[in-house]
Parts: sequence; structure tokens; C-alpha cells
Amino acid sequence: MRLLRPQTNLRALPEGNIQDQLQTSKFDKSTGQVYTETTAAIQCSDDRNWTQEKYSQACITDEFGLANHLWEFRRDATTSRKGKPRTLKDIAIQCIVQNISDATLELINCLPSELRRQVWDELKESIAADNPVSFKTWSIFSESLHRDTPDPYLYHFACTIAEPKSPLNVYTAPLASNPLSFITSLNITVPCPVPDLVRLSDITNLAVLEIAYKRAVSDRALGIGDRLIRAWQLAALNSGAFPVLRILRLWDFKNVTERSLSFLNDFPALAVYDVRGCGFGGRSSPPPPLGWTPVSIDSFFNTLTSVYKDHVLSWFRLRNIGAELEPKAEEANSQQSKPPPSFGQNKMTFISRAEVPDILNESGFTPYRLGADMWEEITYRLSPLIGAARNDIDLVRGKYNIGDPVAVQQVLGSSIPMVSLRLGNKRTASSSSRYTTYIRDNLTHPLNASVCESGRKVSEDGRESMHREATKRERQGQDVMQKKKRKLNDLLNSLL
Repeated sequence: MRLLRPQTNLRALPEGNIQDQLQTSKFDKSTGQVYTETTAAIQCSDDRNWTQEKYSQACITDEFGLANHLWEFRRDATTSRKGKPRTLKDIAIQCIVQNISDATLELINCLPSELRRQVWDELKESIAADNPVSFKTWSIFSESLHRDTPDPYLYHFACTIAEPKSPLNVYTAPLASNPLSFITSLNITVPCPVPDLVRLSDITNLAVLEIAYKRAVSDRALGIGDRLIRAWQLAALNSGAFPVLRILRLWDFKNVTERSLSFLNDFPALAVYDVRGCGFGGRSSPPPPLGWTPVSIDSFFNTLTSVYKDHVLSWFRLRNIGAELEPKAEEANSQQSKPPPSFGQNKMTFISRAEVPDILNESGFTPYRLGADMWEEITYRLSPLIGAARNDIDLVRGKYNIGDPVAVQQVLGSSIPMVSLRLGNKRTASSSSRYTTYIRDNLTHPLNASVCESGRKVSEDGRESMHREATKRERQGQDVMQKKKRKLNDLLNSLL
């Protein structure tokens, strides 16, 4: 038997280098060889564990101005610990953070509330260092802390999976597993089978649904049309699907036509139906169903303001948001040299529901033109504003444990945590400016909900009264027949 020549002979190494060599290498006593062992993770061919992966959350940072928030948090964290030894408590917290992937909601709830916040602060510090948390970790801390902790990151989680590798239900199942903890915004820009899209009705906490393929792909997507919306409508009628769906956006699908307008009223919470680039006939289209107003993207805000005239929906704030998304050139150059603003300007605060009407109707509004390229950034802001105008009546019906609304950087936020999931790359905005966006002009006040309930009760009472009348007439007919039979029997007996 011929032995292989060892790669490295320990006796030939200088004495000072032996320890360094042993730290990075291993020694096989049977052969006398020194080798280096490398462990490589197996590349997964699908995304079945996407909830435990750490995807980029850059869109959250852009949404609520959290870049400044995290910059200030990181600065405070480093300055407060500088020159101080670590305590056993800090070491224990760091150990929990390092093994956070094994944590469960039950385990985190066993910790004292103050310790839970400190663990979350440590996780935020890792987020500030461009190390985002997974959806599983966020959902645990959001459910445990969001009701009493004013932290923007506990109220919104954003995740983009640029190249999905698994069926659609792999991504939607975790979103529907705990439906009362958060609402969902789903943006799909990659082709999906139509049966998978039909099963989106199983996501009861879906608040925003956006399907916008690339134009070359959407032209061939023949299955996405009126029949798909009809299937969703039947699910809403038969099983109560889409109870909190507020915004539905379908772009550049030629098989989505005017016929779909007749299905809209069966979605109880739907407020915005955006079908730009679809197979509508423009101005020759038939009028929308009662309670819906057609608008163009250029006049979207102005029309929505007039529709929701009793609840101005903070268009002054939306105008400021638009200014933030499209800064002027000189302002952008000056902002690069300026340090981030103070923490107090980005801190999240809770607002009493009694104060919401005054905040929404704040003076100082001037008309603002919404650019088509900004729609992608505005949908997550529009959903909480629609909810505020309705006093979140759809969430109340869904038995969500909603709290007071929140405000971040003087912008109204959702009263319940929200998860934004995008499958595919960001789709460029549609250039169509035809009247293919529809706004619902009812259900803007909680009193309307009671009106709907009373109307439903009236209809039910009407059905019961009709049933009683029919039963009464049937019984009267039976009595008449019995009387006739008795008279006939009496006549026959008299003849015998």
C-alpha cells in the first residue's frame, strides 16, 4: 500500500507557526496530513424557508424616514456604551440575539416586557448595521410589543423577493397563518398560474393586492381577466373572502374589461380599483356601478378629496410626502452634506381616535398632482388613510384588535401592523392616463356601517315576513281543502 504524501509536516514547521497553523487546519493522525476543512451551506432550490431569511428592508427605511431614526439610534447606542464594561444582562441579551432564529412567540412572551424591549433594541442595532431581521423574527416581536411600544419597525415589515423560486402559496401561507396580527399588502410582478391567483381569496387579512406584470408578459396573460375577478367575487359572496381588501390594482391586462365593474360592490371594503392599461373603452365605457367614481391618475387626489369631503384624508400630508419622494435638485445636493435630523422628528407617537378628524382636516392643503411613478410609493400610505376615513370599520368587523392610530414623522400610519411583500422586481408605472381608476364614495363613515347592518336586518326581516306570509297562505289553503273534504264526506253520508 502506498501512502499519500502529507501536505504539511508539523515537524518541518517553525515553532512559532505551529499554533497558527493548528488554529486554521486539522491534523489526521492516521496519515500525518494537515488539512483545512471548509463547511459550505447547501444551496436551496426553493424559497420554502423564506420567512427565516433576511431580505432587504430598504423600502421600510424610505417609507417612514427610518434611515434617520436608525442613524440616531445607532449613535445613541454607541455613545451610551462607550467606555463601560458589559454586564451579565448585556451578555444574556446578546446571546438571545445571536440565537434569535430559534425563538418562538411563547418564549419571547415569557421574558419581562422591559427585557423584550431591550432584545428588540439590540435587533434594531443590527438592522442599523444593514443586517435586517427575518419575517419570523419581526412577526414575533411585532405581536408581542406593538401595542405598547411606539416603534415604526414594529408596525411595518417590507420584503422583496426579486426571483421567486416556489409556487405562490409558499409565500402567501405564512401571511394567512396569523391573520388577526397584521394586514397584508401583496405586490406580484412575476407571472403566476391563474388557479394560484384564485386562491388568494384564502388570505383574509389582504388589504392591498397589486398584480402588474411586464407589458410583454401581461399581453400574453389571457387567464387574468373578468373571470378571475368573478371568481374572487363569488368567494366574497359565498365565504366572506377579502373582508379588508381596500385597494385592488391590475395593470395592462386586456381581458379585464368594463364587465368587471359589476363585481365591485360585492367587495365590502374595496375603495380604489386601479385598472390602467386594461381593456376598457376609455370615455365610451359604460357608467360605473352606483357608488363609484371614475378618475384619471392626474386628478386622482383632487377627485378623492371631493369624494371624501367629510374626511379630507390629510391631503396636505400626502403633498408633503410627494415632496419628500421627489426632492428638488438643489435640495437633494444640500441634503447630502447635512447630517440626519434629530430623533424627535422621526419618533412614532400614538394618536387618540378623537383627534383623528382634526388631524385629517388640517388646514393648509393645496392641490397636488400625483406623478405616475409615485404610485408605487403611495399605496401603503393610502391604505391607513382610507381606514382612518372609515374609522377602520372593516377591521372592526373582522374582529381585529386595533388600537389608536399612529403617526410617524407627522404622517398618519396604520392602527395595526402591516406586511408588504413584493414578488418580483419593481414594475415601472403605467403611462396610461385614461379614466381607468375608480374610487368608491360610500362607506366613508362608521354610521354607514350601521346603515348597512340595518339595511341587512331590514332585508332579513323582509324575507322572514315573506316566509311567514307564504306559510300562512299555505296553511289557509290546506284549511280550505280540509273543509271541502269534510263537506263532501257529509254529503256522501247523507245519501247513504
